[in-house]
Amino acid sequence: MEPVLEADWEIPDIAPSLRPTIQRRKSSRISSLMFKAFSKDKKILEAASDGDANKVERLISLGTNVNVRDRWGWTAMSMAAYGGHVEVARVLISHKAQLDNVDVDQETPLILARNRGHRALVMMIEEENDKESHRGGLPTATKIRDKIRRNNMLDRKSVV
Repeated sequence: MEPVLEADWEIPDIAPSLRPTIQRRKSSRISSLMFKAFSKDKKILEAASDGDANKVERLISLGTNVNVRDRWGWTAMSMAAYGGHVEVARVLISHKAQLDNVDVDQETPLILARNRGHRALVMMIEEENDKESHRGGLPTATKIRDKIRRNNMLDRKSVV
């Protein structure tokens, strides 16, 4: 028995206008733009985690959102703070990255940097928070909580 090729296969009983047609769905222009935008946003998280300040700067220049969050609520600033990447943090801060972002574990970039022992980053974030509070806004609940935690940690260190 010979295999039946698609070109040889015909349905004689059905009129050509009623035959099922298989059309390949073309991706819409909007969906392809959305895919590119989201993949670009995820790349900034990877670049920040890797400590690649040049790539972070390049992605920002292409329009990447500096405050994009992953499924755990981590931003590029969280990645930089956790990894101790001072240059990445400088780039992000200069492009108005949120410093009071809270992840699923209720940690901010300041808390992440402090817990990992990255003193330079802790000082940088605290300085930037001080600048923000002097610009006229009331302290956010996160800033108040961070200050309480910082004071509690200092109290523990002086007791030990």
